[in-house]
Amino acid sequence: MGGRGPGQPVGGGQRHQETYSHNGDGPPADALVAGEKGLGQGQPGESYILVDENATLNQMVAWLNEATGARLPRRHLPLGMFRAIAACEELRVRLFGGTPELVRGGVESFTVHWAYSSAKAQRELGFEPVPLREGLEKTYRWLQQQRLV
Repeated sequence: MGGRGPGQPVGGGQRHQETYSHNGDGPPADALVAGEKGLGQGQPGESYILVDENATLNQMVAWLNEATGARLPRRHLPLGMFRAIAACEELRVRLFGGTPELVRGGVESFTVHWAYSSAKAQRELGFEPVPLREGLEKTYRWLQQQRLV
């Protein structure tokens, strides 16, 4: 909701983790896996997860507040409220067009644990994750340089 939202969903923000990645530094993922330019040790038929850090929504909001100086919502509201808002947004878009600020599928993502590990990629490919807080700060500085915020 563009930083103007009323708060965070109860449950998802407090307990469920999601995986975040900062894609601005280091070699491209395909170079790590394929071993191009001597970067990787990828094995044929193997799968690798390239992620940086797992965090709860609460942690993400706190770090965004630190990185941007903004005061994003920290209140916790019932998941049902977000489901109702999403349903209203979807109806508004069907009736009048536009883009929804929130959709039910997005709300449901807060009920699932989305944490993954890149330990195998670190061990076998030399993948170096970027701490989430550092990635957020770099992204925010870039957005400022581009005059997008």
